[in-house]
Amino acid sequence: MEKKNLLCIGHRGAMGHAPENTLASFAKALELGAHCIELDVHRVEGQLLVFHDHCVERSSDGHGERIPTLDEVIGLVGRRAGINIELKGPDTALAVAERIARLRVDGWPEHLLLVSSFDHGQL
Repeated sequence: MEKKNLLCIGHRGAMGHAPENTLASFAKALELGAHCIELDVHRVEGQLLVFHDHCVERSSDGHGERIPTLDEVIGLVGRRAGINIELKGPDTALAVAERIARLRVDGWPEHLLLVSSFDHGQL
């Protein structure tokens, strides 16, 4: 397969270059030319927060990075790359669907937005 036909997705941003699921990691993925970024979203106290685990220590244990909101990541990415939002935790799907609907109204192309989950019930 030719390089131009490859789709490069930054898993949790550029997790080998910066703490995963942080603004620094997503910025680095864009800098490296990722066509799309994958991120993990939990709904916590009504907010959509970007982190993978059930606890935050792996992303916020002295790396100088805080846990971003989904809106902060969307603002960083703009329409420069696609976003694959992986649903994590209960009660996340509806809030993410509502946020995506607002993005579509704001002009985000459908092909730049993807939702995924290992919890098929959420999908």
